[in-house]
Amino acid sequence: MGRREKKNWGLKLLSLVGSTSEIFFSVPGGKFAVSDHFKAGSAEVEISYIGDNFKNRFLGLVEGKSDAVCFSFYNLLKHSVDQPIIQELGGESKVVVTARLLWELLKTQNNGQSGILLTNGYSNIFYICDSFGVLCAVFVRWFGSGWVVDTYSVMDSDGWYPGYRIFSRNS
Repeated sequence: MGRREKKNWGLKLLSLVGSTSEIFFSVPGGKFAVSDHFKAGSAEVEISYIGDNFKNRFLGLVEGKSDAVCFSFYNLLKHSVDQPIIQELGGESKVVVTARLLWELLKTQNNGQSGILLTNGYSNIFYICDSFGVLCAVFVRWFGSGWVVDTYSVMDSDGWYPGYRIFSRNS
C-alpha cells in the first residue's frame, strides 16, 4: 500500500489546543494583496525566508474584505498527510482560512515572541486557497531570526510531524 493509500483506521490525529469561538479575532477590512505584506525584510513582521512555492502560488493573490474570524488550533498527534487532517476537521469547506488571517497572526508574534503560533521550530499549518483557487497547506515556522513561509499543494506534501500546529475555521 502506497503512502497516500494508508488508512487512518479511525485514530485521532488532532488535539484541540485552543479556540477563538468566544473571542473574535478582528481582521481589518478592505482588500488584502499578499505581495504587499509577505516579503522578506517586512517592517511589520520579521520574515527571513519566503519559499519559491509560496511566491509562485500566493504573491498574485488579492483577497476581498473580511470580517471577524473565529478559528481553532490543534496539535498534530502523529505523522499525517493533509487529506486525513482535512477530513478530521470536517472537510475542505471547513478548514480554509485566509492569507489575511495568517498575516494578522504573524503580526501578533512579529519577532518570534510566544503566542498562538509555535516558535520552537515546528510548523504552523494553514489551509489557504492560492491565487489559482487550489487548496494549499501554507506553513510558517520561526527559525532563529525570522519567520520562514512556504507552501505545498495538499496533494503534494510528504506529510507533517507530531507536534506541528494546525489551524482551521470554526464555522
